[in-house]
Amino acid sequence: MRVLNATSTIIIFLSFIFYIFFYNPAKNYKTAFIEKNNNQYVITTIGRRNLMLHDPISAIKKGTYIDSAKFTVLKSNGIIKGKELPTDLGSYPTINNDAIIIKGNSLKINLIYYNFDDKVNKPNVWNGKYKLVKRNF
Repeated sequence: MRVLNATSTIIIFLSFIFYIFFYNPAKNYKTAFIEKNNNQYVITTIGRRNLMLHDPISAIKKGTYIDSAKFTVLKSNGIIKGKELPTDLGSYPTINNDAIIIKGNSLKINLIYYNFDDKVNKPNVWNGKYKLVKRNF
């Protein structure tokens, strides 16, 4: 009986540790939206992001908030190179060989930006495949 209790306790403890260190509720939703805005198009992606945690209890709760990103592009179909995307002053620039690919109702974002503060290339958190929903066409 003691072995069973000890085994159960260890399994519960390891499950808790796994949850704390490896479970991440942040994710990108699988649907993106594209809208026509004058002579350009705006792609919107939505997802959940982790709260900035400053205490251990909040870290265990794994709180999230809903965030979004907007990409302004000049066409609603085809390959849009990262360098074709407008970059705000002070933002990290994208790399030459990355792209947003739109084929019908599917969207693939594969953007890599150059973090000039750390001097490294980093993938965009919105990278992935999406079902594309058209609005205001």
